[in-house]
Amino acid sequence: MLKSVTGVGLFVTGILLDFAHFPAVAHPGPQTHAAMTKLAFLEQPLTIGCYLVSIAFLAAYPINRGAHQANLEALGEEVDLTKAAATAERPGVAENPASQVA
Repeated sequence: MLKSVTGVGLFVTGILLDFAHFPAVAHPGPQTHAAMTKLAFLEQPLTIGCYLVSIAFLAAYPINRGAHQANLEALGEEVDLTKAAATAERPGVAENPASQVA
C-alpha cells in the first residue's frame, strides 16, 4: 500500500511540475518567478482539496467508542484498555523482557 501511495504522489507531483512549466533540469536556488507562481497556484488548491477529501471520508465513517467495542465483541475479542495504554506509553518495550533475544 505504501509503495502505491508513494507512486501516486510522485506521479501527481510530476504532473504538477509539468503544468507549472517548471524547468526539467532545475538547479538548487532561485527559479523563475513565473514558474514559482504557477506552482503555488496549482499546489495550494490541490493540497486543500486533498485535505477536504480526507475530512469528508473521516466524517462519513460512523465510529465511536461504543461502536468499536461492539465490533470487537462481535469478533469475540476483548481489549484491556489499561494494558493497551501502558504499552502505548512505552513503545518498543516488550511485556516479557526475558523473551527478547539479544
